[in-house]
Amino acid sequence: IIGCFDIFHCGHERLLQKVRAVSEVFSIALNTDEDMRASKCEPHDKPDRRMQNCKQQDGVQSVEAYDYENLRDIVLKVSVDVVVVSPEYGREREEQALFLEWLGDRGIARLSFPRTPGVSSTELRSSHSALSSCAPT
Repeated sequence: IIGCFDIFHCGHERLLQKVRAVSEVFSIALNTDEDMRASKCEPHDKPDRRMQNCKQQDGVQSVEAYDYENLRDIVLKVSVDVVVVSPEYGREREEQALFLEWLGDRGIARLSFPRTPGVSSTELRSSHSALSSCAPT
């Protein structure tokens, strides 16, 4: 899974449930703060907290911080067949589009799941009242 996992919330939990339905174990490539700033925004949670939140989840075998300098190396190191990205991944930055092309050239599939409606780290950063937990699924 490639993502920021900033302000860990029920949308992240639901994503991980969907991934666990496909694979019992998986790795997470976690955006560095610098990469988040380049593509989205100022991170809310410190890198150690984001990494720890991910490591605590069932099925996670490793968490690696990435930027576009080392993302390909991480994918090769963990030897993946499928990479999970957000539905809009590849349309946000040229590096993302090039990475998806690189995956395709190696026969590595791309998988994405719809976001949980009404919750995202971006929305949570702008509305602290939304920091309460989502209703269970």
